[in-house]
Amino acid sequence: MSAVEWLFGSRPQAKMDRLPDGAVQRVGGGNWTVLGGAGGAAGLPAVTEYTAPSIAAVNACVKLLAGAVAALPMNLYEMDFATGAKRQLWGEDLWWVLNEQFHPRWTAAAGWKYMMRSRLFHGDAFAVIERNRGGGVLHLRPVAKSRITIYLLDSGRLVYAVHPETASVRQEVEYYDQADMLHVPGDGFDGLTSPSVLQFELRTAGAVALAGQEQAARFFANGMMPGLAITHTGELEPEQLDRLRADVERTYGGVRNFSRPLLLTGGLDAKEISISPQDAELLASRRFEVEEIARIYGVPPFMIGHNEKTTSWGSGVEAMGAGFVRYTLRDHLHAFTNEFNRKLFPRSRLFCEFDTSDLERPTFKDYIEGLRTAVGRAGERPIMSQDEARSKFNLPPVPGGSDMSPLASGSRPAADGAGGGQQQGN
Repeated sequence: MSAVEWLFGSRPQAKMDRLPDGAVQRVGGGNWTVLGGAGGAAGLPAVTEYTAPSIAAVNACVKLLAGAVAALPMNLYEMDFATGAKRQLWGEDLWWVLNEQFHPRWTAAAGWKYMMRSRLFHGDAFAVIERNRGGGVLHLRPVAKSRITIYLLDSGRLVYAVHPETASVRQEVEYYDQADMLHVPGDGFDGLTSPSVLQFELRTAGAVALAGQEQAARFFANGMMPGLAITHTGELEPEQLDRLRADVERTYGGVRNFSRPLLLTGGLDAKEISISPQDAELLASRRFEVEEIARIYGVPPFMIGHNEKTTSWGSGVEAMGAGFVRYTLRDHLHAFTNEFNRKLFPRSRLFCEFDTSDLERPTFKDYIEGLRTAVGRAGERPIMSQDEARSKFNLPPVPGGSDMSPLASGSRPAADGAGGGQQQGN
């Protein structure tokens, strides 16, 4: 029996057949404001989970953050409370769930991305903890926020009602105690739920971006032709005006008729009445929208392809990449690990933690130099064995590689496949 199975060997599944008596509904299912029931700011297009991905900057930020979290391994550790030292656990079934398969329908990568997107769009991420008969963690099943209704009991505990996925499937509402629901909150969490990012942070910036895209689309759909006023020295009948307008739109409107010469007869004259996109600073406005959306998500603009006023190479970008992990990604990672640890390992010596070393790794030269120092270069006292350094590159142990004694100056460890001990360098 594994340590994780032993920990939960006596804990039953907290799924309920019905809603407990005295439960008070606190959050309604459906989230109509999130899914488009509320209009955009100042009459602008509404930002929903369906329209937001069409904004390139929003999509790039969400893909970057969700992809980064999904790519990080989540390791299991056991802590020695006496010394504070931690030992990594291998071969646990829960490691497989966290890193390979959340659920038979969900790979771990897809599950992490879904929960991150839910948090980045709706403020909260949810996943049902499905347990085996002994109470061990069997699966994690991500659930959309729109399918969740939260009830508050007199005891202060929460009950989560999970509504069916589709109306066509014969499913009943499932009720789970808070111990069996992973609820990763976002900014503004009030103890029950978090505000929607779509309806608050992106309500104006996202709506402006959608409006700018629509304006640009109309401009190109019109063949990039400026607005025209057609004048006549005389007076035309209403039927003549309607026929003239229809003829002009049919003959010269659209991308296919771009740059087609405008032919006017009978004393008609055309005058441009609209300003160019450059004069309207349409492009400058859209660049500002990218920076505004990147600011909302805490993403350096260069990481989503916005390289204006930012060098594309060099130590400056490398430092900003490290800052992205330290100041942006860490907030999301901590929110997940905090919720996972308190629900999966309550008051236990076991815990899980993301491994961010790949994202924070320096250049190969600096990395190798750091490992050389760690294993004890030139007789210095090592803080890492040769085998531990080799494991960073997924290399197997070597004879004598676990020796932590300082290396004498001018000596080197035995080569792969050689006998133990040290061999004098040439």
